[in-house]
Amino acid sequence: MTSAAAGVPSDQRQSIVSLAVALGAEIVPGLSRAEIELARTARPVSGAELREYRDQIRDGLDPLGSALMELRSADVRRKLGATYTPPAIVKAMLAWAFDRPRPDRIVDPGVGSARFLVAAGRTFRKAELVGVEIDALAALIARANLATNGLAARSVVTLADYR
Repeated sequence: MTSAAAGVPSDQRQSIVSLAVALGAEIVPGLSRAEIELARTARPVSGAELREYRDQIRDGLDPLGSALMELRSADVRRKLGATYTPPAIVKAMLAWAFDRPRPDRIVDPGVGSARFLVAAGRTFRKAELVGVEIDALAALIARANLATNGLAARSVVTLADYR
């Protein structure tokens, strides 16, 4: 398992961790020891900043995932197998799936920031949502996005290599 700090300067990582925790990352089941250690480093976030990020996430944006992508080089992301799915691809995948029988469970191996899992959770309102992620920092971001979108109660994120 790779270090959560790989490729991310500590002050920028600290900001992402603090926002993820403030947005509710810890309420999504399955928190790993590595994520707990990251969460312990969280600092208070201003109410205005928290509202701004919460509003962006609820509007379907992915500010924390985008920040992580900017902070990590393509080489670092590639070694982790991290490919953040563009919103247009997510939309096309779910449009295709919508015409099929409704799933009881949706599994996203390599969940990243949960772009796909959040959209799938909005589309399939009764499905259990399962994310697997190798990177503790990305897993915290996924948890924050799921929690902010009201999906924590039917979600679980596991820190593991899905391969």
